[in-house]
Parts: sequence; C-alpha cells; structure tokens
Amino acid sequence: MKIGIILHPYEEGKMGGLSRYIFELTKAILEIDKNNEYILYTKRRPRLPLSFSGKNWQQATLGFGKFWRELGFLFAPKADVYIFATSMLPLFHKLKKTIVVAHDFPYQYFKADNFKQRIINFFLNYLHKYSLNKADKVVAISKYTKEEIKKLFGVNDNKIIIIYNGFKNVCESKPADMNITKPYFLSGGSIKLRKNTLGTVKAFNELKKKYNHPHKLIIFGKTGNNYYQEVLNFVKKEGMEKEIIFFGHANDSQLSYLYQNAEALVFPSLIESFGFLVLEAAACGTPVITSKTGGVSEVVEDAAITIDPYNYNEITEAMNQIISDKKLKQELIEKGLKRSKDFSWIKTGQKFIELINSI
Repeated sequence: MKIGIILHPYEEGKMGGLSRYIFELTKAILEIDKNNEYILYTKRRPRLPLSFSGKNWQQATLGFGKFWRELGFLFAPKADVYIFATSMLPLFHKLKKTIVVAHDFPYQYFKADNFKQRIINFFLNYLHKYSLNKADKVVAISKYTKEEIKKLFGVNDNKIIIIYNGFKNVCESKPADMNITKPYFLSGGSIKLRKNTLGTVKAFNELKKKYNHPHKLIIFGKTGNNYYQEVLNFVKKEGMEKEIIFFGHANDSQLSYLYQNAEALVFPSLIESFGFLVLEAAACGTPVITSKTGGVSEVVEDAAITIDPYNYNEITEAMNQIISDKKLKQELIEKGLKRSKDFSWIKTGQKFIELINSI
C-alpha cells in the first residue's frame, strides 16, 4: 500500500508545534513500518533534503504556490491513503482515502481583531467543517479535541480516533552552558493570548508583591506580535523589567538547561488540545502548574497542580505552594517523571500504522 504524508507545515529551521508534530510523526512511522511505501509531499522543494530512516519512501513536491492543495495533487504521484496533519483537505480534488488530524480551534473562541481576520475565520470554519466531515477518518489528539470537533463541526463520533501525541525529551540533550541566575519560574510557548502569557505575568507580579520571593520569571518562545507588546507594556508599567526575562526561541540544549534548573513550569493555557511543554518539563524532573481545562489536564492527570487559567490568584498560590511545600514538589517531580513515560512518538506512530492498515 502507498501512504501519502503531507509534510505541512514543515520547516527546516525553528519548528513550531504543528511543524514538530508532522516531523516527529513521520519520523516515527518510517522507523517502524518497513512494509508499506510512503510518499512525503511538500508544498515546495525543501531547502535541505529530507532525512528519514529506511528506503521505502520518496519525496514529492506539489508546487503551485497557494494552490498547492487544489492543483498539486493532480500531477503528483498517487497514494492509497493520505495523512493531513492540519484539518484541511483539497476542496475540488477527491483523494482516494484520507486521514485528517484535528488539534484545536482557538479562532472559535477569541474575537477577531479586525475585518480581515473575521473573513479568515469564516473561511477557516468552512474549510475545517468540510474537511473533518469529508475525511474517511479523523484523528483527535485528545478526548478534549474529540469533543470539540463533534460540538463545533458535527463530526460523526464513529469516524473519530483518539491518538495521543508523543513528545521529544529535550533533557536527553546536554544542557547548554548558560549564565542564568536562579531561582526562577519558567513559562513558554509562543507569546499569544491563547497561551495566557499575560495571566502568567500578572500572577507572578502578585507573587512578588505578596510573598517577596527572590524568583525571576523566564518566558521562552516567539515574540514580536501585538499581544507580546501588551505583555511588555504591563511589565514596564509594573516596573518588572529586571524580574522577567523574555528569552525568545530556545533550542533543545537551552531548553534542557531551562527546564532542569527551573522551580516549576507555569503553563496556564486558555485553549490547549495537548501541551507538549508539560511533558517536556515533567520528563526533565520539573514540577508543572497548568490548566484544569482542555487537553492539557488530560495529559498531566494528577502529575501537576491544575488551576483555573482565568484566576490569577490560583496561579499565584500554586507558585507559592511549589516554593513552600518541598514534599509536594518532590511528589510532583516523581509523578511527572512516571506520567511522561506514557507518551512517545513511537507509540503514536504505531497507532497510526494500525489505523492506516484498517481503512
């Protein structure tokens, strides 16, 4: 059987969540499956050659720029089953059999900033509803996601399969040699509204005022958007420039250091279908504070302090609890290490192969 994996989004450099997902999933599948043949589709010719194990795969460039979905598959080598890591299928071209992966849909919950964004959200909603209902199978990356696609898009329960993500243990990398003063709390992901970065900053500000702990807050992830400016304005208004460090993008060795030396990871995301960061932290022996809602609570179970992400006081008190209760902190470390072992890309890849062979 020929399996097509659409490597979108795919980047050779700094990978975001979706890029990491499709890269690690493809890598795991090709490490396990030596029986099926694979076609790895890219929008354009990669800047660097693809590098995966095995010889049972080929790369195919779709081309046609923004119309790569609609026109590219007409001329590309054909597969029997196609895997899309994003919930978008070609509108005007029927592929043989399709598996679509569903993550989360934050645009459904946050008001658009302008007319252009409202138009984009309208079309996103249409394309997601069409694709999720048209696909032969839908992979939800958590129970939360499964309920979301049923509620938002009316997808039939029988076609949805839950396959949890794996994650990369960055603490298997040698920690970078970094001159960062301890103690500190760590927060991360792209700095955007759905990640609740401002909520974390407000909670940390309250922690400093109420308890006067010596900790700093380090925030890693992409900066430079309007929301980042809003966060920065609050930091300046409160005079916290020396207390909060915006680290920017961190590679694996830097993350290894940041996780292993942090008091805890603070990740009170408002909308999260899974949450790679909580597993990365847990696998590094770092306690986790995260949301009691969404897929992230499903992932951590009882291996973290879970809070209402809209209640800044709960976040503040959770941080203080980590500092003050050493027994609790050790329990969270042990539970986190154990829970992180339940997830791996190899397990995820194996589940996908079973699904592929069943349709």
